[in-house]
Amino acid sequence: MYQQFKRVSSAASRTMFEHSKASDCGSSFASVSGKCCFRDVEYFCNNCKKKFCSICVVDNHKMADLLKHEISRMETANKKTGGAICEKHSMAFQLFCLDHTCNCCAKCVSQGHRECDERLLPLDQGYASCLEEIITDASALAKQYEKQMEKINEQSKVIPGQIESMKECVIKLFDELRSRVTGSLNDKENELKEEIKPKRKFCNDTKGDIDMTSSILKGKGTITSSNELLPILASKLQSYRNSIAEQKMLNFDIEMSIKFNDSVETLTNTRSIGEIKISKRYPQKKINPRKIEGRVLAKSPNDDSEPRYCKLEFVNDMQIVAIDSMNRKVVLFSSNLAIQSSIMLNNCIPVSLAVISKGIAAVTSISDKIDILQISGNNTITLNQPLNVSSQYSSATKMNDETMCCIAKGDNRSMRMVSLNGKEADFVPRLPERAYKLGEAEIAFLKTNQTLVITEKYNNVVIFYDIRGKQPPVRITHEDMIYPRGISVGSNDCIYVCSETKSSIVQISPDGKVVGTNKIGMTCPSAVSVSPNSRLLVVANDTKSKRELHIYGVE
Repeated sequence: MYQQFKRVSSAASRTMFEHSKASDCGSSFASVSGKCCFRDVEYFCNNCKKKFCSICVVDNHKMADLLKHEISRMETANKKTGGAICEKHSMAFQLFCLDHTCNCCAKCVSQGHRECDERLLPLDQGYASCLEEIITDASALAKQYEKQMEKINEQSKVIPGQIESMKECVIKLFDELRSRVTGSLNDKENELKEEIKPKRKFCNDTKGDIDMTSSILKGKGTITSSNELLPILASKLQSYRNSIAEQKMLNFDIEMSIKFNDSVETLTNTRSIGEIKISKRYPQKKINPRKIEGRVLAKSPNDDSEPRYCKLEFVNDMQIVAIDSMNRKVVLFSSNLAIQSSIMLNNCIPVSLAVISKGIAAVTSISDKIDILQISGNNTITLNQPLNVSSQYSSATKMNDETMCCIAKGDNRSMRMVSLNGKEADFVPRLPERAYKLGEAEIAFLKTNQTLVITEKYNNVVIFYDIRGKQPPVRITHEDMIYPRGISVGSNDCIYVCSETKSSIVQISPDGKVVGTNKIGMTCPSAVSVSPNSRLLVVANDTKSKRELHIYGVE
């Protein structure tokens, strides 16, 4: 097979050292000199497991022990291998990574899967193990769903009995009310009548006294003819008038009725007194993070200083976006922490970011603007028109596809909503007032419970705020949660918080219970994010001695 390539001129062979642009060619010269040809790959060596151009295939197989290598054209090789060649490194796939669910060539392993260890298996064994894990998970879920079906059947049979039981309780309450009211009704009636009787007697007595006086006066002729009676009569009339006026002031109108308490009134004024309520409670299990990849952050030639990633978030299951506050830029990483692209910001110091919707992220900074980023499918980041806002927002998180929740730095009305069109609004009902300095607090949002989650670094506490005002604030403390900083929400609204002093990640359930803590292999973790499928956890730290970026598999 090799003989067919010997006709390629040696002059053409020498030209590959004069080119500076690398191709997909797998020439060994490329790995040594960093130079290769412009030519497209045309051949594949099944022994070297590499692709070559028409020039390099000759020069890489001149040694005697390489002359017998099996070389074929790419179209033939693709048929033999099923196209199982790494497009990035021009080498055949040899292993399968169970953590990343991907094929790996030798260079893939050395560059992005060094921490995968026992999860790297030969292709056939890897496929089989992956399928076995999927089948095991699917079987376990199927059993859980079967139990749920049985539980639904049981509960649906219980509900009619619960309604009858509640009906009997209500009827019993009304029977007791009727018995109690009937027994006291006569007493109340007599009590009111006894109160009215003396007033009625006074009025009748006064009326009789007046009638008697009138009869006496009539027997003496006209009133003016009895001069000696005039002063007495005037005094008597004044006394009558005063007594009647006093009775008028004490007069009242009586209406006797039954007053039901508010709960009964509400019951009778509603169209429905009950409905079926379905509560979905997702089980929270303590995670077991296992380090997959890690990198020590070093200053690059284009950077002003060593990177400091103060906030990072998964864009999707395979990409992470982070803000570098020291170099004022946004960086896009792959899930194995390889840098895909970056973009400089407009001379502002970024402090937080939130991935709002597919490919859209917002970056807050120490300025009155919020930068809007577009992350495209070809791994490029574009700066869109920034939002002009009234405050500097020190932390931000997604609320829905159009709105984020933010913390306004140094403002008592710290927790606010900001939409992608720049509209700012307070929560209604108003949340408790509290002013935060830069770096004192981080924010997250639980969509299911409509709850804001705030970490207060210097108070060593995480606080839940129900934005509907239905529940009072819940304060969460724990001995392993000291200097809580970065915060992220995973599936089932499980919360992950960086405990800076304890060098750990604290896991909190959506109802405010600490599920567990996990030590990680870095000091002073300050930023964390969970992938949408909750299988990966990325963590950055903030220390002067050794800044790092780690990614963990979650089990």
